[in-house]
Amino acid sequence: MNMPTTGQDATLAFQGRSKYVAGAAITAGMRLAVQSGGWMIQANTVSFGIGTALGAVNSGAWGEGIFNFSGVKTQITSSHTE
Repeated sequence: MNMPTTGQDATLAFQGRSKYVAGAAITAGMRLAVQSGGWMIQANTVSFGIGTALGAVNSGAWGEGIFNFSGVKTQITSSHTE
């Protein structure tokens, strides 16, 4: 994964094994959801689970998981004009 700045290309993961940054303490096998800031947290009854943690990590640390973003609905929050 990369951290692009304005005008740079981004690397995106769609499905499979990928890295993430934890927004809270994560345990192995935990279902993961994306929080508003883009970090992974534990999925619950109101969040959409998109992956499973492969190991335990602390908040703010990099972890690895198995993900499937194919069923996630997106919402456009800004527009780009040329």
